[in-house]
Amino acid sequence: MKVGFARWAALVSIVWITIACASGGSQDSGEKADSSVLVETEEGATTTFLGVAAIGEAFEGALISVQFADGKRFEGEEPVGKNGAYQIVAPGNVAFPGVVLAERGETVLSSVVSERLQKEDFAHLNPVTTATTRSLIGETDGELNIERLQSVSAETFVETGDDIVRMTFGSGASFSLFHDDPGFVARSSESNERASTADLLLDAVRQYSDTDENGLIGLIGNSVSGNSVPLLEVDLFLVDLSAQAIEAGYASEEADEVSAVILSNQKAEIYTQLHVALDEIAREAGSEQKLVKAA
Repeated sequence: MKVGFARWAALVSIVWITIACASGGSQDSGEKADSSVLVETEEGATTTFLGVAAIGEAFEGALISVQFADGKRFEGEEPVGKNGAYQIVAPGNVAFPGVVLAERGETVLSSVVSERLQKEDFAHLNPVTTATTRSLIGETDGELNIERLQSVSAETFVETGDDIVRMTFGSGASFSLFHDDPGFVARSSESNERASTADLLLDAVRQYSDTDENGLIGLIGNSVSGNSVPLLEVDLFLVDLSAQAIEAGYASEEADEVSAVILSNQKAEIYTQLHVALDEIAREAGSEQKLVKAA
C-alpha cells in the first residue's frame, strides 16, 4: 500500500461508531497420509505448466523450474513476466507428482502438480500454495524430499490447501482462489487489469502483519496450529482488505465483487460499509490534492 493511502486509510476509525463487530472461531485440521501415487508419462509426451507467480504483487523476474518424483529437474526458458505469468514445458518419461518452483533471491514459491493437469488448468505459485507444499514435503529452497513428494496425490494437495486457507482466512475463502483459478490476477504496474480477490488477500495480509514475503509464507503456514482467529473474522483485517481493494480500483458499488467471494453475510455487510467509507475518504483526499495543486 502506498504511504499516502495509508494516511487517509487510518481515518476509517470514524466509521466504527456505527458498525457492529463480531468475532469467530477456527477449526482443527486433520492429518492425511497417502501411499505412493507415482505415475510415469510416456516417452515423447510433454506437459505444459502455466499460471501466475505472485506475492501480492507479481513475482517478476523469478526463475522457473520443475522437479519430479523421480528426481528429474528441468529449467524454464523464460523468467516470470511483468504480470506474474509463467510457463514451463516438461518432456515425457518423468514420474509425477512434481513441484513447480519460482526462485528470486532468498524467496522460493512452489506448488505441487499432478499428471491430471490438463491444457486449460493452472498451477499458480504464491505464499498459500507454497505453505501447502511445505506442509506436505518440507522446505523447497534446497533439496526436495523426494520420498515425501512421491506420496502426495492431487486430492491430498487440495485438501491440505483448503485446510490452510480455512485456518488462515476463514470458511468463506477457498484454496482454488490461490491454486488454479483462471481469474487470478497479480498486482502489477505493467497491467491495467485489477488484482483478483486472492491477490488482494495476500496484499492485505502483508499490510496487516507488516511482514516481508518470506514472513508471509511462514505466517500462512503457521495458521494450521489453529491458535488464532481466521483473518476474515478480524474487523481490522477487513480495513486493510478494503483499502487494498480501493487502491486496486474497486469502487463503492463494486464492494460485493470482493466480499461475495470470501465473506459470510454478516462480515460482508461490515466490509461493504468499510469499503464505502474508505472510498469516500479517498475521493475527498484526491479532490483536496487536486485543489492544492491547482492553487
